[in-house]
Amino acid sequence: MDHVKSFSQYSKNCFTSINTLYEFPNILANYKFDLIVLHYSLFGSHPFRLPRLFSEFIQKQSKCIKIAFFQDEYQLCLERFRLIDELKISVVFSLLNEKYLYSVYDRCECVSHVFSTLTGYVSEDLRRKSFLFQKKFQDRSIDFGYRARELSFVMGKGAQEKTEIAINFKKFCTGKGYILDLNSSNNSRIYGDDWFKFVSNCKGMLGVEAGVSIFDINGDIIKECKSYLEKNINCTFDKIYNDLLHKYEYSDKNIYYRTISPRIFEAAAFKVCMILYEGQYNQIIQPYVHYIPLRKDFSNIDEVFNIFNDKKQRQKIVENAYDHIIGSNLFTYAKFIKGFDSIIDEFKFCGLPDQDFQKLNRNIAKKKNLYVLKFYLKKILRKFYFIRFFKYLNHNLLFFNK
Repeated sequence: MDHVKSFSQYSKNCFTSINTLYEFPNILANYKFDLIVLHYSLFGSHPFRLPRLFSEFIQKQSKCIKIAFFQDEYQLCLERFRLIDELKISVVFSLLNEKYLYSVYDRCECVSHVFSTLTGYVSEDLRRKSFLFQKKFQDRSIDFGYRARELSFVMGKGAQEKTEIAINFKKFCTGKGYILDLNSSNNSRIYGDDWFKFVSNCKGMLGVEAGVSIFDINGDIIKECKSYLEKNINCTFDKIYNDLLHKYEYSDKNIYYRTISPRIFEAAAFKVCMILYEGQYNQIIQPYVHYIPLRKDFSNIDEVFNIFNDKKQRQKIVENAYDHIIGSNLFTYAKFIKGFDSIIDEFKFCGLPDQDFQKLNRNIAKKKNLYVLKFYLKKILRKFYFIRFFKYLNHNLLFFNK
């Protein structure tokens, strides 16, 4: 939601945000827009689907510029490309490395510009929470903390690193007296303020690059992987990797899809010492400067422990990370939106007549509670009376810009 709110909080343009989970606001049909931005939360479920009235409205806005933010682009690419062409999206913000931006999206007829972006930025809420829950280093009860979730084999070794790092790190900590809270099971995940409290209670935190190491652009790999798993029930990742996936991971055609995670920003804000797998991290952070690098084969684990246990070295790394990521203001949402505004300033708009967008915002805000009530009443009716014609709508957000 920090990403969602940043457009209306920091943009010099007037934004109206619409949650497509609820019904289409009829007043919207009376407005024309210079810009429509489809937020990445629209594409968090499969199949990608906009409620019919929203989709029709976007298609009718033929003269405006349409922008989409995407994440998790390594899968369902053909479906994404179809949606782009169907809605006539011309500008894409992607997590792809700049080298691959156009080699992926030039498959879409309508796309004229593609820009790199990050998964998230430093919010004012993160700053507030870091001050609210901050603990002195000596008062923290966890030496090394970590949370992740298990990901599909088809995403390659990069995705498996998220669980592998915790399992192997535990082994090397045996007998050393460290207090650990490392878990990568789905039911161990922590949300809301409880997550920030957890981070603030850690002296060190493990981490890897976000993203995956196999980019399934045509959808063929997941089909082959599914067929393999049907024939080899309960097989391990190593087996399917050696038999099948390795040829994709090391193919010249494979697309690099790794990026820095918002977890890095959170750890920096709470002044937690980061122990991270070696990686690029968008060149934002540097080993031995902002984090302690851990080789993926754990061959330098003794060095990792030595640096972490050296109070002077560890403190310098922690302060460097805080100053660079948080103190510099280089990676804030305000900075992100300033860059976004400068990009859209380069586009030529059609020059729409003045419209009362304050009235639109007031109307939507006024009816929001009604939309929410109607939505949950439908859910209750569906759950208890099995009325099947009440359809679930994706919990996504849509932004309209003038």
